Amino acid sequence: KQPTSSTTTVSNCVNYTWNGTTYTASGSYTRMFTNAAGCDSTAVLALTIKQPTSSTTTVSNCVNYTWNGVTYTASGSYTKMFTNAAGCDSILTLHLTLNNGVSVSLKAMLEGSYDGNTGLMKDSLRRVTHCPSAQIGIPGVCPPVNVIPGTRLKWFNNVSCPNDADTSIGGGNAVIANNIMSVSGNNAIVDWVFVEVRDGSNYNTVVATKYALIQRDGDIVSCIDGTSPLYFSCVCPGNYYLTVKHRNHLGVMTGTPITLGAATASFDFSNPSSNVWVKPGYPTTITNTPRHTVGSIATMWGGDANTNKNSKYNGVANDKEQILYDFGVSSNTNDILYQVYKNSDLNMDGKVKYNNSDNDKNWLLNLINISTVPGTPNNIIAQHTPN
Repeated sequence: KQPTSSTTTVSNCVNYTWNGTTYTASGSYTRMFTNAAGCDSTAVLALTIKQPTSSTTTVSNCVNYTWNGVTYTASGSYTKMFTNAAGCDSILTLHLTLNNGVSVSLKAMLEGSYDGNTGLMKDSLRRVTHCPSAQIGIPGVCPPVNVIPGTRLKWFNNVSCPNDADTSIGGGNAVIANNIMSVSGNNAIVDWVFVEVRDGSNYNTVVATKYALIQRDGDIVSCIDGTSPLYFSCVCPGNYYLTVKHRNHLGVMTGTPITLGAATASFDFSNPSSNVWVKPGYPTTITNTPRHTVGSIATMWGGDANTNKNSKYNGVANDKEQILYDFGVSSNTNDILYQVYKNSDLNMDGKVKYNNSDNDKNWLLNLINISTVPGTPNNIIAQHTPN
């Protein structure tokens, strides 16, 4: 009778069970046994144990992150199973934190409605009940669709904020609740403004825009509740220029990028000491300052009735003609257009007047004359803010 011997060669992942024993390491293992002939015999296991692999990636990003062909838009831990080069089931883990959304509190003063005696803006337009037919909204509200900020603003369609009802990219209807319009006092709503967030490394690139409301004390607030700072859910934390524009005022922009994040940042355009952007060429080709200081308050220059980024009394495309145009060629210029929401209402009292007391034409003339010293009706007040 003869003994027997055998060798089994195995390659396996993690472990291998042979003859009732589980092996977790590569090696040569021997087992003695008695064969059928009753002879001592040997079985040999030549074992190779292959190991699975695992890795963990921790990422902090903004808006979304693409990992292994899948784009994730929410923070969380994500896993992916795969077969590694050794042929073993393996796992990848992604710990993802998405840090997007910034908050900002802005303040500005519109010269057309500013009252130096009170240090507040008039809220005459809040009581305007006749809205242009092009507007869409609810009774007593004049939302700025196709009117604010008007044709002088370039629309940007490269950002989408579907979950942020207060953000408008490329237009859209913005409406406000009646209870917001009923607030009186310092926090009464004066008008709509348009806010831009611009790339901190290139101020010509607009990242996001938003319609907002401006109160009598200059606070610029959300049109959702009429009190909150502006929140841009689609903007990543970082450094940005900020601009404020209005339908018949000249826009202003921060002089340097402002750091924006989850904590509310603030900037006060009405503070004469705040750093605002000055267009190259000032004070030679552009003679006016970026803002007009009235007493201790810096206001946004008014007078831009035709929304062409400057205020003019004389010359081609002047704003005085826009006031006259709104009356119509055959209308009596001594008439008064009451309860209107027009860019030619330069003093923002809800009326358009070309002649007689408290008219918008003379308001424009006075503004042009004080824009430089000595004053002249031929002066041009230019917007410093780019595009």
